[in-house]
Amino acid sequence: MLTKRAPKTKKGQLTEKKIFDAALSLIKLKGYQHTTLVDICEAAEVSNGTFYHHFKSKEDLLISYINQEEADIMNYYQSLKKDSYAETLQKVIKYQISYFFIKGYEFVSNFYSIMLLSKNNYYDYNNFAIKKILLNCFENGQQTGEFTQNFSAKYISEVAFSLLYTTTTEWCTNEGNFDLHEDIRKKFLSLAEVFKA
Repeated sequence: MLTKRAPKTKKGQLTEKKIFDAALSLIKLKGYQHTTLVDICEAAEVSNGTFYHHFKSKEDLLISYINQEEADIMNYYQSLKKDSYAETLQKVIKYQISYFFIKGYEFVSNFYSIMLLSKNNYYDYNNFAIKKILLNCFENGQQTGEFTQNFSAKYISEVAFSLLYTTTTEWCTNEGNFDLHEDIRKKFLSLAEVFKA
């Protein structure tokens, strides 16, 4: 399990960004398994000691990146005007998917592997911001009469999360060879239609 770190200085944040950017580029180019810490340090122009000051391992680097992404997605959701929870869901899902393209299918695939192989001991999928956002959207959408109350908000959000997870897993398996944005958009439109009040 990861321990909490002290707040980062501006210089520390810039160094971490350099390391993240180098790692993402290398993983897209060489694949996760073939990208070494030495490769990342050379590309980021940092020493091994500097890397280990910020991260414990390559896996820790992935998890740290995901944690930053999760905070950003939650902040984005909170910033949205919520006139329609179905539309809010579409915006948040589109925003979430944009991260998949930034990271690339191999990064996403390896993160999923780490999560599953550790049996959620290293990263618990219940911590995903998108899971919390889905539940919040469906709870609020039920209160405003936008979504049916024939099913619990928890059940609907689990269906929505499963849809997102299986579609992104399929995207990884197919090495990013289909339009993930469009596929997810259509599926979530259908989902909102199925569960509308």
